[in-house]
Amino acid sequence: MKEKPSSKKVYNDFIIEKGLLISGPNLGGKTVSLKTIGILILMGQSGFPIPVKEAEFPVFSKIFVDL
Repeated sequence: MKEKPSSKKVYNDFIIEKGLLISGPNLGGKTVSLKTIGILILMGQSGFPIPVKEAEFPVFSKIFVDL
């Protein structure tokens, strides 16, 4: 018998003032969350619409990425 895939949605809410400390168990979504933030910032800065209710971020002069 196959397990039915979960349809539960997990929403992320980030408010980053001066820094961010992210911790949690293995396979807890830490890397996915950080990659999501980075990709959304790149999309917004490039002029693409981003799928968020509200966003405010500075313009970065340099972005270093290692996916």
